[in-house]
Amino acid sequence: AARTPAAGGRVALRLEPGAMPVTTGVPFARGALASDQHLRVIGDASREIPSQTRVLQRWNDGSVKWVLLDFDPGPGAVTLEYGSRPRKSDARSPLRVTESGGEVTVDTGRIAFAVSKRRFGLIHDVSLGGVKLMREPAAFTLTAADGAVYTSLAPPEEVVVEENGPVRAVVAVKGHHHGPNGRRLFTYAIRIHTWANRPFVRIQHTFGNDNPTPNFTT
Repeated sequence: AARTPAAGGRVALRLEPGAMPVTTGVPFARGALASDQHLRVIGDASREIPSQTRVLQRWNDGSVKWVLLDFDPGPGAVTLEYGSRPRKSDARSPLRVTESGGEVTVDTGRIAFAVSKRRFGLIHDVSLGGVKLMREPAAFTLTAADGAVYTSLAPPEEVVVEENGPVRAVVAVKGHHHGPNGRRLFTYAIRIHTWANRPFVRIQHTFGNDNPTPNFTT
C-alpha cells in the first residue's frame, strides 16, 4: 500500500569548496516523496535556489526512490527540503536550447554556441558576452598505424538533446571518425554540458574501439 508522504523533511548538504554547479543523485526512503515537484533547494536567508530535477527510479508504491538533482549553489549553506509541504518554484532561466534540421544551438546567457548535425567538430559559432570567438568547428582527428588521418568533420550518426532544463542542458553526439576512401576508425560519444548563467562548457569525450584487427584489440 502507498504511504502518505511526510509533511516535510530537511537535509543539510555538505558541498566541496568552490562555487561550481552541482549534479548529483539523491535517494529517498519508500513513501517519503511523492513527486520531484515537492523537492527544493534552500540557501542562506531561506532563499530558494533554482533547481532542476528528474525522477530516475520509483519504489513499488509509486513514491520517488532516486532523483537527479541540478543546482548552482553560490556561497553559503545549502539545505534540501522535501515532503508534501515544500513545493519547487518555477525557475526563470536564460538557458535556451534550440534544435533545427541542421544544428542544435545553446545559449546560457553568458556563452552561446552551435553543434552541427552535418559536419561535427565539437562546437562552432561560439560567442562569449556577445563577442564572437570562433566560427568554424574545431575538428578532432585520429592518425592510424598506416599514417591515414581520420576526422570528426562528417555527419554524426546521432545528435540528441538529453537534458534541457532551467539549470543544465546536455547535448549528446555519437558517430565515427571518417578517413580516406570512406573508411571509418573508432567511434566517439560526446556529451556537452552547459549551465545557466555560466560562461563555460564541460565536454565528456569517449572513444570506442570497434576495429577488430589485432593491432587495435590486443
